[in-house]
Parts: sequence; structure tokens; C-alpha cells
Amino acid sequence: MEQTQTKKVYILGGGFAGIRVAHLLSDSGKDLEINLIDRHPYHINAPVLYEIANAFVPWELEAVGRVLTDVATAPYAKIFDGTSVNFMQGVISGIESKTGKFYLTDGHTETPDFMIISLGSQAQTSDTPGANNHAFTLRGLDDAVALRKHIISLFLRYRVASLMAQQKAFTFVIAGGGPTGVEYASELALFVKKLCRLHRVASDIPKIILCEETDYVLHACPGMLRNIGHERLRKLGVQMRAHTKVVTVHSDGVEIAGGVIIPTFTTVWLAGTRVNDVLLRSNFPLNTTGGLVTDKNLVVSGSTNIFVAGDCTYFIDPITGKVAPDVAWAALQQAEVVAENIIRRLEERPLMSYFSNHRPLLIAVGGKFALARIGPFQFSGLLAWVVKQLADLRYLWSILPNMMAVRYWMKSLRVKISND
Repeated sequence: MEQTQTKKVYILGGGFAGIRVAHLLSDSGKDLEINLIDRHPYHINAPVLYEIANAFVPWELEAVGRVLTDVATAPYAKIFDGTSVNFMQGVISGIESKTGKFYLTDGHTETPDFMIISLGSQAQTSDTPGANNHAFTLRGLDDAVALRKHIISLFLRYRVASLMAQQKAFTFVIAGGGPTGVEYASELALFVKKLCRLHRVASDIPKIILCEETDYVLHACPGMLRNIGHERLRKLGVQMRAHTKVVTVHSDGVEIAGGVIIPTFTTVWLAGTRVNDVLLRSNFPLNTTGGLVTDKNLVVSGSTNIFVAGDCTYFIDPITGKVAPDVAWAALQQAEVVAENIIRRLEERPLMSYFSNHRPLLIAVGGKFALARIGPFQFSGLLAWVVKQLADLRYLWSILPNMMAVRYWMKSLRVKISND
């Protein structure tokens, strides 16, 4: 009997989607060589980055760097321990869209039998002058840690400065009033209050300004939840400015539409994402803000064995007409479809179609308070916060061994409640 050759599978990127695909293929029992490539030796738990950026950690001060790293990262060696997945640390420099051949910056090249692109996205800063150089983002652990250190350094430097100097130093501008912007702004408000008490800065001096281009902050939320979210933000002291576009970012201020200058040393850019630079250099079909254009099977348009999952996916649901969202549950859902379709391709069966099913909306708004929409039900407060934490645990369970997931979840809870 002729022996079939082991098929090589390469997964580019170790986010939720990439890890989930790797686990599913490893568990399938198929004769596959499964390789996952990421630039870091660890997975970054992106949903907790805004918490890391605002972590007030009075306990274990000398080890605070280790504490925050442990909360936000999980080594791939532990994630794939006991599986058939091979982890390779490397940086992708290019991909040939026709053949699937890819290149690493160290010169290594491969042409896999199956490729899954899950490289994520990048902050959309290039269209705004100065944003690349002067705005903070939250796309990785280093970004979150740098932002946290910056804010703490401002309080150390300006705690005994003049009123005018303090007003500038303690003004924080956040571009983007969607869920990520709201989660960051609300937690920042609590973090700043802690720092004010610690450094004896008057609590009425700091300003947190949340700028949103559309009609409303939390524009995508149902009306009732949006109103509750707005009230919560006002209670925390966050100033919401709708119809406000940041047009230029300077090292010591931002200019908003209309020529108004807001003096500040801290601009946080959370106003949308764009395609990863590697994909921009390729010849793949792209939506420059959304990602790789796929068909209903999550196969990259124009190819046969190149699949895509996660934030770099651009898929318009044929039923709703809406673009699949860049959120964890969508990435995991796409991962399941991609893994199933690789198995079906091996078995020469028809491929499975992807549909962006409705899932819960869960947004934290500072402390133990959240907004939730689950099916027809909408609620807020502590109950919504508890549901959100359980959802986070479920996401971790999908990519980590059970006890490991629980440990990481408990560590993250400890940091999350540090500002309360």
C-alpha cells in the first residue's frame, strides 16, 4: 500500500485563532506536521492589555514587571506541551500569494501544504500626522507596559509642579470611543485617582478626554446600554466628545477638528486598526482597513490551501451583510471553521461555510461594572462584570490546558481589581 506523505501545516501568528487551530488539528489524529510561528516566545492575552496599562500594584512592588508579564502572557512551550504542535519563534518578512511560500527575517523559507494566516492587525495611525511618533497604542505587552510607566513617570515628575504644568501633564486624550477606548478610559480614570492619592495631587486636576468621530461614544451599543455606559463614564470623570476627530498628534498636545489644541503629553490611539504590514507587502486581495478578503470557507480569495482567521480576516456575512468583528469569540469561531476545512480538504469533502453568528456584547466600564447584551437580554453592573470574567475564562480554556487557564484567569482578576 502506498504511504501518504505527511502534510505540512504552517500557522502564521499565535493569537486566539492561531492557537485554537493548532490545538484542533493536533487533536484531529490526521497525519500532519503542525507548525506555529510567532515573533514572541509567548502568547499575548490582548483583552487584558488595557488592564496592564492601568495596573495599580502596591503589593509585590519589586516584582511588578514579572507580575504583569505573567498576567498578559503564556509561553508557547506550556501551551503546546503534550501536543504534536511545533513552535517556531521568528518574524515573517513576506508571503508569496500564489505559492504560499513565506520568508522569515533570518532567511528561513517554507512552502507549506496548508497555510493559516492569523497575523492580527495593527493600529490605524498612519493617516493622522504625528500619531505614529507621538501616540501610544495597545497592540502588545510592550505597548501596555510603556504606557503605564509613562503615566507613573508623569506623576513622579509633576506632583509638586505648578498648577498649569500639572493640568497639562495630567490631561489624557484617548482617540476612539468604541469598546476598547471605553474600557481603557474607564480603567484609566480609576488608576489616575489612585495615583492622585498616592502623590497628593488634587483629584480635580486630571482630565481624561475620550474623542469619538461618530455621533456617540459606544456607537455600536444598543440605546439603553449606551446611555448606561455614558452615565458610568461621567460618574468616573471621563469627558466624552462625540463628533471629535483627532487630526494631528504632537509631543505636547493634540489638534482636533476645528483647529482646537488640547495640551497633553499623553495621547492613546485606539481609533481602529489596519492590515498587518506583511500583508500590505503581499499580493493578496486586501481590504486595507479590514484584512485579507476571504470566501465563505475562509479560504483567501484566489487560492486553494491558504486560510485566514482572526483579526486579519475580512469577511462579509452573507446573511447580515456585516463585516465579521475583530473580537476573541469571532477569532475562535473562525479557527474552528478553518481547522474543519483543512480536515475536509484532506478527506476531499465539501468545505464548511463560515457565518458570523450573533454573540454576546460584553464591555467593562471601570471597576466591577460592565455592560452586557446576551440574546434579547440587556443588563449592566456587577452581574454583567461577573459574566464578562466568566467569558474571559472560557476564552482561556479554549487555548490553554484547564488548570493553566484557571491560574492565568485568577492572576488577571487580581490585577483587574487592583484599581477598585
